[in-house]
Amino acid sequence: RVINTLATTCLLYGYQLKKDAIDEEVVRMAAEEMGY
Repeated sequence: RVINTLATTCLLYGYQLKKDAIDEEVVRMAAEEMGY
């Protein structure tokens, strides 16, 4: 499912950026990476 892939991608981006929380910026980056 798309939501599961998006969530996983968000977690990976959040980890790479050393974020304490997944914010809108991370979600947008992940969505762009996925082509949305």
